[in-house]
Amino acid sequence: MRALDNFDSHIIGRHRPVVLDAAHVGRLNRLASDAVHGASRLARLLRQEAADATILPSDEMPADVVNFGSDVTYREEATGRAYTIRLVMPHEADIRVRRVSVLTPVGTALIGRAEGAVIDCEFPVGQMRRLSVLRVVQAAPEQRGAAILAHGLADRAAEATFVAGDAPA
Repeated sequence: MRALDNFDSHIIGRHRPVVLDAAHVGRLNRLASDAVHGASRLARLLRQEAADATILPSDEMPADVVNFGSDVTYREEATGRAYTIRLVMPHEADIRVRRVSVLTPVGTALIGRAEGAVIDCEFPVGQMRRLSVLRVVQAAPEQRGAAILAHGLADRAAEATFVAGDAPA
């Protein structure tokens, strides 16, 4: 899996580094190191993106940057077809309602990208697709805050279960 922004792929246009929400960086790193999800190539890319990203507090995240819960309209350049999806955690993914996991080729390519970014994205079987981020709409502040709280509680519960499960008998 390889995703390149418009600077690296020599496409003329607006370039900004990947920007990630500090509230989600720990979760992204756990996803990227969790073999359970079976997406090792995507996880490796996600780790690289997170290592090179600009990390900002939630309240400083630009409105035009793809984050968890963002509704994103992107265009597949080869076909000209536009898609609108919501970027979510793997357990929330449901393609029938356009909820796409960050651990998919599209999700990994889009996270942290701003409107106007153009990304080369490798799909299974080595097929490359160029995606253009057309529009980013953030979840309402109360939904975003509730989602961060819910994920934080779930993360702490999972960590407690892991620690308790590893305790000597």
